[in-house]
Amino acid sequence: MNRTRVSQALAAALAAVCAISAAPPEIYRLDYPDFHSTADLNLIASAAIFGTRLRLTPATKGLVGAAWYRGRMSIAAGFETAFRFQLTSRDGGAAHYGGDGFAFVLQNSGNRAAGSGGSSGGFALGAHEFTGGPGIPQSIAVFFDTFRNLDEADPSDNFISISTSGAGPLRWPPPRLALVPRLRTSLKDGKIHQARIVYTPPVMSVYLDDRNHPVLASPVDLGTVVDSAGTAFVGFTASTGAAVENHDILSWSFTSTRESVTSSILFSEVPNTSCLPDRNLCTPQQPTVEPIAGNRYHIVLPANQPWSATIPNPEGLKPAIQNSSGWVCRNFKEIGAAGCAGPAGNGIAGNSLQPESPLGALVWKTANGQTSFSVNGVPAEFKDYEGLFEFDVELGN
Repeated sequence: MNRTRVSQALAAALAAVCAISAAPPEIYRLDYPDFHSTADLNLIASAAIFGTRLRLTPATKGLVGAAWYRGRMSIAAGFETAFRFQLTSRDGGAAHYGGDGFAFVLQNSGNRAAGSGGSSGGFALGAHEFTGGPGIPQSIAVFFDTFRNLDEADPSDNFISISTSGAGPLRWPPPRLALVPRLRTSLKDGKIHQARIVYTPPVMSVYLDDRNHPVLASPVDLGTVVDSAGTAFVGFTASTGAAVENHDILSWSFTSTRESVTSSILFSEVPNTSCLPDRNLCTPQQPTVEPIAGNRYHIVLPANQPWSATIPNPEGLKPAIQNSSGWVCRNFKEIGAAGCAGPAGNGIAGNSLQPESPLGALVWKTANGQTSFSVNGVPAEFKDYEGLFEFDVELGN
């Protein structure tokens, strides 16, 4: 990876941000106990205020609605958002199915963005009747889906998914990073429900009514939606197709974990990055070792390959690690968030590559005239690891 290309990519991203929005300065907390005022909200397409609630779409066929906070919010270091919603007046023929659902969306396309209708949820690319149209690039959506589209392999008419458009060309249907196939609680029962979404890097957790136990959790790479300061636009989208319902947000709060952050996601900000297709966190297909000067190197280390990055070290000099960043998750389906860690690692494993070091940590060894680097893990389990570490190393006495 060439550092000049990284700088050029970041500069281009910042220029694009300035071009698409004359938004107010970024803040780190917002709170709408209700929507008697729409101060600092952009309402798009069918979105409107109905009494003191934000109605993303009324129960009318073929609509799209969106609402965005006008300024960017800091999200890369973590955030928590909570909102109350109510879905009413559902219809869709004799069965009164209701549809299609609404989404909480993080995106880097501007505060006037909107996607397609119908099964697209107001954020995704469309493909056919009620959904033909553009999607929102560079977006990640928590989609509360209320209509089962068999042609998109929907598991039910009452599920939540985390979907992404990624950094490349938009696809239909949007890739799902994770989903809960059928909720015990009916999203469209006409009752008021409480949702909470917590992002503790690199894991996003979704809660429904029960604030203590998530219905869905998954590693999520925000590299495609944040700018170089770790910020993005936040808001809601919704859509109707042949089935309809009122999509109402009754209150909304959002709090960033920290008040400022410089994004540590460098590798995934480079255009056309080659990440493995079956990982939620960007996992490079191969390591990158870039000489900087003298005995200094810049390394991008994939999580799924032990001892994959090496540098020459014929004198057996001691490596000093600097500017380390990134996240790694080990077999998230079985271990959960406890298996995710930064370069310092998380936990001790007696049968890992280096038992004296924390599991998941960045480790190294010097032998046969070279120094090799790896995520510390159990050799047989590396195929399930995802993510990367990015760091500088300098060899010295």
